[in-house]
Amino acid sequence: MTAFATLFHAIEERHRAQIAAGGDGGASIPTIYAADPTSEPATGQWCRLTIREASRDQADCGASSIRTRTNGVLLVECYDEGSSGSKTVLELADRVRAVFQRYASGTLPFRTPELPGGPTPDRAGKWARLIVSCPFQYDDLS
Repeated sequence: MTAFATLFHAIEERHRAQIAAGGDGGASIPTIYAADPTSEPATGQWCRLTIREASRDQADCGASSIRTRTNGVLLVECYDEGSSGSKTVLELADRVRAVFQRYASGTLPFRTPELPGGPTPDRAGKWARLIVSCPFQYDDLS
């Protein structure tokens, strides 16, 4: 796999195992991934994942390898039907935060997740939405 394929796969698999499948002890949450043609569910809670690269630099150049460092962010949009108030969408955002906070897998450490828009959900049609921003750093050795 390429560095980007490896990176995207690792992030999506972490979310799939912990949130989408309920591996963190919570309910299974339907999730729409970046290239997924699936439309949003009609009811209940759900998430949409977007992975963005912020910068990519050569971190060092050793005798046998070159380390390329990618800084990026995983954006997890958490949705819940607005009729249930903000408590349930905040609980879902907390689950996402807990799954990625201080998580590290090989050369993929995550930093402290945050709610860039604050803890008050915005409206997207009938949905209450919170976006959890999970910054990460990925080192690729070639």
